Amino acid sequence: MDIKLVAEFQLDWHLEGKSKQTAKNYAFDLRRFLTACSNPSLAQAKEWVLKTDSIVGRRKRAQAIRAFGKWLADQGIPGFEWYKQLPLTKEKTLPQQTVVQSDYERALINAKSLRDKAIIEVLWSCGLRLTELAVLEVTDIDFLGGYIVVRQSKTGKPRIVPLSPDAKRALRRYLQGRTGGS
Repeated sequence: MDIKLVAEFQLDWHLEGKSKQTAKNYAFDLRRFLTACSNPSLAQAKEWVLKTDSIVGRRKRAQAIRAFGKWLADQGIPGFEWYKQLPLTKEKTLPQQTVVQSDYERALINAKSLRDKAIIEVLWSCGLRLTELAVLEVTDIDFLGGYIVVRQSKTGKPRIVPLSPDAKRALRRYLQGRTGGS
């Protein structure tokens, strides 16, 4: 198998609007795989996937090989006809803990300052991530429109989130206290 095809696969992946980082990660794994196995078979792919102890790592390696195999099939290039038979390691998914109304109410009762109350209200009202809250600026808050502009979300794109009346009130109280009432 020609390792140069990996670069073309990576470019096509990106040109299709898929994640550039995923393409980069897949290409990294594929180059390592094709260097270890010049004429790969299903058995060799399984052995190579198993060479990492990480369940997530095994899954990512198999995903890279399967994506490459599909791309090769779409291009009419032989060599990975077995790609669909490569199993994906199952990851254990644990339930994500979610804040419930009673947690929110308890946090408000225990809040020691106007700042803490504003933080709790904004997190509860808007569902901001901690990093989004940490970089929030006063200019990102539109009290009249009733929303916050998150300049960079986890996807890297801005988004607008509505503010509840309680969150607006808590933010106003905090900001008035911080600026001396002006």
